[in-house]
Amino acid sequence: MIDQMTHLFRLSKIVESGSMRKASHELNVTQPALSRSIAKLEERFEKNILIRHSRGIEPTEFGKRLLISVSRLTRHWELSEEDLMNSGEELKGRLKILAGPFWRSIVLPSILGKLHKKFPSLIFEMQRSVQGSSIDEIVEGRSDIMFGGVQTEESLDKRLLQQKFTSFYDRIIARKEHPILNQQINKGKISAKSVLKYPWILYTEDPAYEMATIHGIIEKVGRVPDIRIESESLIAVINLLQSNDYLCILPEAAVKSVYGPELVPLPIDLGRRNIISGAIYRDEMTDWPPLKELIKLCEIYFHQKKF
Repeated sequence: MIDQMTHLFRLSKIVESGSMRKASHELNVTQPALSRSIAKLEERFEKNILIRHSRGIEPTEFGKRLLISVSRLTRHWELSEEDLMNSGEELKGRLKILAGPFWRSIVLPSILGKLHKKFPSLIFEMQRSVQGSSIDEIVEGRSDIMFGGVQTEESLDKRLLQQKFTSFYDRIIARKEHPILNQQINKGKISAKSVLKYPWILYTEDPAYEMATIHGIIEKVGRVPDIRIESESLIAVINLLQSNDYLCILPEAAVKSVYGPELVPLPIDLGRRNIISGAIYRDEMTDWPPLKELIKLCEIYFHQKKF
């Protein structure tokens, strides 16, 4: 078992370095020893792992799958090692979080302070999630948990678990004192065409909202709204909406917890999407105390907010 782990970690360094020579120098291991490790792995799995060419070394398709497992094992070992070295003491190490804009700007700032009080020696590393690549980061162990839109059970990687917390609904958002609210007609509704009289903000960090703003209004009123500001910062968009007569399509939940002037959804039915939001993480992380506490705090947050 130990020998197998050594071979796997050597493979990871060889691919990372791009050549046997560089890996040999960085690991302080002879090149023949590295070649023997690769031979042992190829014998064990009965498949080729590396391709050697004039530009260096790269993994085969099976080698790439093997490297994903190495990355996951490395992260799991890091957490286990911290637990063993600090047994009976405060838990140390890092919790690596990927999060969408609503989670980074609204939810997690309300939660991480409480988590830090329980694990004061832990470092929280929070980065933006990137559509299409964040799931790979979780699977490969480069990050521990991702907050944002969740997947259908059928499409979820079998090595991952997910926790659903809430649903977000797209709405046209404006400040409570916006003049458009004086144009309410039957049963408090507002004519969809009235949104064309005002300037718009295009929220661009999430491509889904960029498309929802343009296509949602086109479907409703027949043309593109008067977009005056494009911003990928959710906080900047909220601040602009609070102090000006702009309109913007955002998830309704994103404006329920903001400080300062109140923002409200307009009574206009866009017939837009309902997004289920939550957390995705690796199965082996389930019992790690910081992650368990983080999930618990998220459940409390959404229960209190009644999203």
